[in-house]
Amino acid sequence: MGCDLVPETDESVPERGKIVGRKKKPLPPRVKRMNRQGRLASARSWLPTYSGKNVLKGYCKHFGVDWRCAATELEILGVKLDPLYLASREVTEAEKIRLNRERKDRREAEANAHWHPYTDWYAAYVAGDYAAVYDLEQRQSAVDVNSIDRRVKDS
Repeated sequence: MGCDLVPETDESVPERGKIVGRKKKPLPPRVKRMNRQGRLASARSWLPTYSGKNVLKGYCKHFGVDWRCAATELEILGVKLDPLYLASREVTEAEKIRLNRERKDRREAEANAHWHPYTDWYAAYVAGDYAAVYDLEQRQSAVDVNSIDRRVKDS
């Protein structure tokens, strides 16, 4: 009729203040969680203590912001930055974006270079397109390996 009450043992009751379940991950450093207003306030005391050569790079690393944001905030704080240096950073970043886009286009072109109209290896074999037969077999074996990996992970 009623519930059977099991007496609680010291092991079944967690200690006061102890986290039960998943562990919480520690927060990142405070300076990397600040908004612009907080960074500007903190940077006023950080700037005199900075001893590195490149204040822009140091600001980026210390506060976890990109170089454009750092340049804007340092100018707000009254730090003079060389306009030629900022222009060269802009060109370098544009070049990096262009190279990444070219690399991506090259990879896509290589993937499309093996294109063939066959979806069945037998049709490719009958047509005499042995490169397509090989490609279809490789794709099939890759699919088989992936499905086996999924089955192993699920169980």
